[in-house]
Amino acid sequence: MASLRSMLVLPALLWFSLDAHAAILTLESSQLEIHFNFAGSQETLVFPQSPASLPVFVSSGGGSFAQPGGLFAGTGSILLNGPFTKVFTGLTYSVSNAGGSFAAGGGPGGGFGGSSSVTGQLRGLAGYLFSVRIPLAPVGVGGVAQTGAATLRVTVTGASGWTAGTVTITAITVAAPGGFANTVTFAGKDDRDAGHRGELWLVTPIRVFSNATTTDFGFAVQKLLFVPEPGIALLFGMGAVGLVVMSRRRS
Repeated sequence: MASLRSMLVLPALLWFSLDAHAAILTLESSQLEIHFNFAGSQETLVFPQSPASLPVFVSSGGGSFAQPGGLFAGTGSILLNGPFTKVFTGLTYSVSNAGGSFAAGGGPGGGFGGSSSVTGQLRGLAGYLFSVRIPLAPVGVGGVAQTGAATLRVTVTGASGWTAGTVTITAITVAAPGGFANTVTFAGKDDRDAGHRGELWLVTPIRVFSNATTTDFGFAVQKLLFVPEPGIALLFGMGAVGLVVMSRRRS
């Protein structure tokens, strides 16, 4: 009987402890996307979450959480079809995310967000002549990275973090309905409920300057989905049963 009581009481105590400080949710079906306009070609790279399901501790207060590195990663290559393909005919890429922490007030401008770099690189292919490395180190953390090959020079800049708000890139020229635009925006979102379950999009801008093309730009977005952790749901259920049993025995 004592052992049964312990089996019921322990989940109840853990339930209250977790609920007071954090929730354990499952991050699943999430992905990192890199949208970019490079050499006049608009492309999107998608890196699905791996593993497909990952338990995450989420603060019950502001919904803050830590994200492990290597959750999104991939390699590959694409052909470009923009107006500057006389210079750049294709891209190869090797990309992964570094670990980071996200919280209310942690993003640029004070919204929900945080800092986490994207490691790896894009490599612009100039036909069969040579390739130019395009480092991604400033993405998601800020700063400047420069590289080049032959007479080409490339500079990459990033913002100082990710945000669930809206990011804007100005002083560019990009095709738009009815002509051209000099400003582009990309909106994040936080559609999580009071228990921090639901969708969270964190975005960060990218700028690429080259002496061979116009100013190129892009956005990286983490599309995160938080769902209840099955094991914790079972634990909560056992905790509820434990409380009922204890109450009945006292009465």
